Order: sequence, then structure tokens, then C-alpha cells
Amino acid sequence: VERMVSLAEETSNGKPSTLAVFHAEDQDIANHFIAMLQDRISPQEMHIWDLSPVIGTHTGPGTFGMSIFQL
Repeated sequence: VERMVSLAEETSNGKPSTLAVFHAEDQDIANHFIAMLQDRISPQEMHIWDLSPVIGTHTGPGTFGMSIFQL
């Protein structure tokens, strides 16, 4: 998780960004991850989305990820 947060910091590089966190049946880890990211990169927008059933079938419950968008 720490490495993912570090990558988010490097990617955002202080620029305005939109952040999306994806999870597979684990809202608690998504909320924890969002809190860490908010403190470190302060995105303009944040979204939490469920992973699709197709991805969840292959990765299982507890999987999470992120995406950063910059204009």
C-alpha cells in the first residue's frame, strides 16, 4: 500500500488530479487507502468504485487499485 501511495505522489507531482480507488468487496481497505492518499496528494476529486465481477472473479475479495487522472 505504501508503494502505491508513493507512486501516486510521484505521478501527481503536485498537479491537480482526480483519483479513483477500485476495490473488490472491501470498502474498509478502500476507505483507508483514500484517507492515506488524501493526506499525501490532496486530489481535487476522489471516487471509490467496485471492481467488475469479471476482474473480481480472477483476483478475489480484497483486491484494490487506483487510477490518477490529470488534465
